[in-house]
Amino acid sequence: MEQQETKVYKGQPYVTIKLKGEAMENLIAKAEAEGQTITKYLVELLTQD
Repeated sequence: MEQQETKVYKGQPYVTIKLKGEAMENLIAKAEAEGQTITKYLVELLTQD
């Protein structure tokens, strides 16, 4: 994953993550398999200890 600097939108920090082709498809497939949206899945993935 390629990660850029943290930015702020409406007072909340966020990070833009760029994924290419197959990596994105794999993440979407994993999220759907767990019955989650890609956003919720990524938030959980990125906030794990």
